[in-house]
Amino acid sequence: MYKKILLSVDDSDYSKKAARQTLEFARLNHSEVTVINVVVPIGGVAHYERLFTMVPQANEVYDDIGKAVLLDMEEIFDHYDLAEFQLLHGDPATEIIEYAKDGYDLLVLGAHGSSGRGLFSMGSVVSKVIYHTDVSVLVVK
Repeated sequence: MYKKILLSVDDSDYSKKAARQTLEFARLNHSEVTVINVVVPIGGVAHYERLFTMVPQANEVYDDIGKAVLLDMEEIFDHYDLAEFQLLHGDPATEIIEYAKDGYDLLVLGAHGSSGRGLFSMGSVVSKVIYHTDVSVLVVK
């Protein structure tokens, strides 16, 4: 039924749990899985370039963190040949929603991202994605 799954991750424990559940689900259904991590560029925030001369270096650090998150996910999906990994840039909710339009049957997210642990019943990115995507969403707690 779900042949193409999109898993959006960050460095939270919820994402790791979502990844493990996605892997089990994908194995049962022989699904293709795309794992994405969205990095928010600092330059996207008004006037940061003028205020901080180290914005390019900070963006490189954020990219490195995003790549490290994906490497952790590659370890979870080790030996699963139907998985690919992508680093994206922009607003997380917007990027996830847009990427999911590429023929995905299921979108999987952790209940909270690394920025919202324990603050709300569900993360703000997750909430935006649920209400603005046409793809079925599985939220893992």
